[in-house]
Amino acid sequence: AYTSITAGSLALHDNNVQEARALYQESLSLSQQVGDKWGVIAAVGAFADLARHEKDWPRAAQLYAGEKALQNAIGAVLPPFK
Repeated sequence: AYTSITAGSLALHDNNVQEARALYQESLSLSQQVGDKWGVIAAVGAFADLARHEKDWPRAAQLYAGEKALQNAIGAVLPPFK
């Protein structure tokens, strides 16, 4: 699943939005199937990046907020930004 996110990020960097979307969806599906909560969170974040790339600001904000809510739900604590 994480390989799909990385490949999707490379595709997005190359402006291949359709391929990125398909790879992010594959990653999300695989993560859900195996119960990988971190994988689901990573996929939601990747979809947020995709929305940002497409300049869909409301959707990007919604997805980033969802990513943070999922992190909070599993008790993930990120180190402070310095």
